[in-house]
Amino acid sequence: MIFNQCSACDAKGKAFCTLTFNDEVAVGSQAFKLTLFGKLIHDLKPTFPITLRDVEGYLLYEDHFPDRALMPRQLGVVHTSAQYAISAFATNEWNSEERDRHLTEYSKDVTQTEASIKELEDSNN
Repeated sequence: MIFNQCSACDAKGKAFCTLTFNDEVAVGSQAFKLTLFGKLIHDLKPTFPITLRDVEGYLLYEDHFPDRALMPRQLGVVHTSAQYAISAFATNEWNSEERDRHLTEYSKDVTQTEASIKELEDSNN
């Protein structure tokens, strides 16, 4: 099974993010970590505990088409976190190889678009 996503709500029931996880999960009850960006906690200041709700997942089939089947959605609260102080979360900017790759590609897109706009402006003058 692949866990797909769930919503995170604070203790007041206010939804503040969607958490995703794209990896295989073995059959049976399993614990795995979902990454939540600390700066988001600092910016939105959710009230703890946080609840995870409306979990989606799918079964992955090897050598089969279609290669996945959605599992019944687990509606409502599926997990409740412990109490944490907001100060326990990092405030620094998230960084990863994937983020760097995306920023490099976006920068190329911006440069190309700016060049195209300049070219259009020059041809209109």
